[in-house]
Parts: sequence; structure tokens; C-alpha cells
Amino acid sequence: MLDLDLTTIAFQLVNFIVLAVGLYFLLFKRIIKKADQRNQELAAMQQETLRNLEESEKIRAQAEEYLKNINLEVDKKIDQALKDLEAARHEVLQQTKAEVDEVFHQRREDTIHLQRRIIEEFQQDLLDTIIQVSLHTLQLAAPEELHHTLLNQMNESVWDLGKSDMHKVESIRKSLENREPLLMVESPLPLSKEEKALLTRTFSALADKNIKMELKIHKELVAGLKVRLGDLVVDNTLSSKLEEISESTKASLQEKFNQLKADEN
Repeated sequence: MLDLDLTTIAFQLVNFIVLAVGLYFLLFKRIIKKADQRNQELAAMQQETLRNLEESEKIRAQAEEYLKNINLEVDKKIDQALKDLEAARHEVLQQTKAEVDEVFHQRREDTIHLQRRIIEEFQQDLLDTIIQVSLHTLQLAAPEELHHTLLNQMNESVWDLGKSDMHKVESIRKSLENREPLLMVESPLPLSKEEKALLTRTFSALADKNIKMELKIHKELVAGLKVRLGDLVVDNTLSSKLEEISESTKASLQEKFNQLKADEN
């Protein structure tokens, strides 16, 4: 049977307890304390890490939102830039079209004006040619009787002036008060003595004083006379009548051109 010494056992037990208590207070308590501190530090670090992670997550979310907003803003800027570019292109096209239309319209107007000017010049040249040919033809074909007939018509028209318009007769006489009573006569043919005497009597009666006559021959007058006495000028030559016809024709053609231009507008 095993012999146990209780005293020894109790002593050993006390020693163990004292040793355990001593180790606890001298060693394990510090270790535990340090372990607790370490655990607290780790917990703090863990909390800090978690906070940092949360902050990082917030920053990441903000960064993603910012990038998203930036992308949206960039897309808006690109869309706006494309719209502005399209608007500018359209404006340039419209402006270019307007300029082209204006240039085309101006060229068309210039062409029309050039055509009208060419036609007018052609008509002017044609009328001048017709007048010249007519004068030349009349110079060759007009009988002397026509010249004498026109001379007599002028003589009668001057006598009729004294019957129908004495106011004008008085005005002619008044204009000769301080002038030499000179009758300037232009004729395509020489005048006979009888014709000179006839004209001298007629215009002396008109002037109410004796006159002198000065005669000049101009074959281009074709037939008839052109006379000047003071302020009075009488022209019944064929050349002047042809000139009147030419001017009347020009006026009529110009009126037609103006009417055509008004119809075009």
C-alpha cells in the first residue's frame, strides 16, 4: 500500500500555489497585460484599418462618381461640340450658298445689262446707218422741186406766224433791236434770185426792218432750208425731219426696253 505523507503533499501544494501566484504576478500578469495591450493595439489597428478601408471605399466611390460625371461632362462637351460644328457647317453652307446666289444673280444682271447695251448700241448704229443711207439716197433721188416746195412752205409758215401769233412776232422784233438784222440761211442747193428776194421780203416784214442775207450751202440737208433771224430758228430740212424720226424711234424703243425690264422684275 502506498504510504503518502500529507504534510509533504500540502507543503508541495502550497509551494506550487505560491510559485504559480508568483509567476502570475511576476511574469504571466505582464505577459497577459502586454498581450491585452497588443490585442488592444491590434484592435485599434484593425479599427483604423477598417476606417481606412471605409474611407478608401468612399474615396473610390467618389472617384468613380467623379469619373462618371467627368465622362458625362465629356460626352456633353463632345455632343455640344458636334452640334456647334454642325451649326457652323450649316451656317457656312448657307452663307456660301447666299454668296453663290448673289454672285450668280449679279452675273445674270451683268449679262442682261450687257445684252441690253449691245442691243441698244446695235439699234443706235442701225438707226444711224438707216438715217445716213436715207440721207444719201435722198441726196441722190430727191428732186429739186421738193426743195423749192419746202422753201415755199417755210415762206408761208413765216407769213402765217404774223397772222396767228403776233406776241411771238413782237418778241422776235424786240430781240433784233440791238442786233444787225442778218438772216442766216443754210440750204442744200443754191437759191435763185427770186427765192432770195422772196425770203428777204418775208423776213424783212417779220423783223419790220430791212435785213441782210447770208447763204451757206450744206448738201447734207438734202432739201429745204434752215434759217436763223435773231432768236428765231426755223428748220424744215429733210435731214432734220429724219433726225426727228430717229429720235422718236429711239424713244419708242427705249420705252419698250423699260417695259420689258419692268415685266422681268
